[in-house]
Amino acid sequence: MRCDVREQIGRAVHVLGEVRKHRPGLLVIGDVMLDRRLVGTCTRPSPEHNSISVFKVATDEIALGGAGAVAAMVSALNCPTILFGCLGEDMDGMEARRLLYARGIASMCQMVGRTTTKTRLVDGRGRPFAVRVDYDATCQPGFAKQIVQMIAGDKIKAVLIADYGKGVCTPDILEAAISTAIMLGKPVLVDPAHGADWERYCGATVLKPNYPEWLDHLSRDGSLQVSKNIVVTMGTDGMSIRSGAGGDETVVGGRGIPLAEVVDPCGAGDQALVGLGAAIAVGAPIYDACCFANELARLCVLKHGAAPTTLDEVADELADQFMAA
Repeated sequence: MRCDVREQIGRAVHVLGEVRKHRPGLLVIGDVMLDRRLVGTCTRPSPEHNSISVFKVATDEIALGGAGAVAAMVSALNCPTILFGCLGEDMDGMEARRLLYARGIASMCQMVGRTTTKTRLVDGRGRPFAVRVDYDATCQPGFAKQIVQMIAGDKIKAVLIADYGKGVCTPDILEAAISTAIMLGKPVLVDPAHGADWERYCGATVLKPNYPEWLDHLSRDGSLQVSKNIVVTMGTDGMSIRSGAGGDETVVGGRGIPLAEVVDPCGAGDQALVGLGAAIAVGAPIYDACCFANELARLCVLKHGAAPTTLDEVADELADQFMAA
């Protein structure tokens, strides 16, 4: 199955209207991070060593990262958002909580010693230098009962799991989240950790790896039984839906943005997960959900960082694209 461009846009428009009308509540579970971008220039060699450049910082920008970015993207769709993860009792944790509060996200994050952070050095055009500085928190939450209570809430219509392999998505958390949601008839969508055993996510409604993760999975274990649907994001080529035990493939064309116009692709996968989750939460078929998620991801790569896309931005883009099709 492959629709023409206008039909694909029409399906996305219909889903957008349903999301705007129903505003489904989504629970995001995963590794919360704080992303920092130091924007500046390498001005001269360091006096300590000629092979080391001095980076002069012009601006210091912070944003929610990881599952925090996913929650921010849900909130940008004007959907009620609950976030479960871990945040440190440090200045970075305070900044993350401030950003969550500003976006109206209900934080159910557990307190740990240190917040997971990623610091990127970029030039004035947003192009990264060769260095990224990471601090990883050690998270071992044992709050399966709390997860069950959150999922059982009337406002929650779907669960998004953003697993970055930092420790929040333990086997007991995953089992509690997936089994409870499925028992209550609520879809569960998972963005798997790189290199993870997909049996961890058995029973999920949708598994959303990117193409390299999909190839890595096939090289180790080609089973499709862990999820009803596997949606593989393929960059400018769109999405590939593999459903059922036979793995029959359906492609949703990407209508890709020219490479020269891409500003930052780092949040596209998160944005696709959010689009799929919001769409399926309002009852959209998997193909229509992918049409909607594609549009969100297309707009995301035109911005720096994992910047959220709003429904108004999607509506404007779809109108322009429909006239040009």
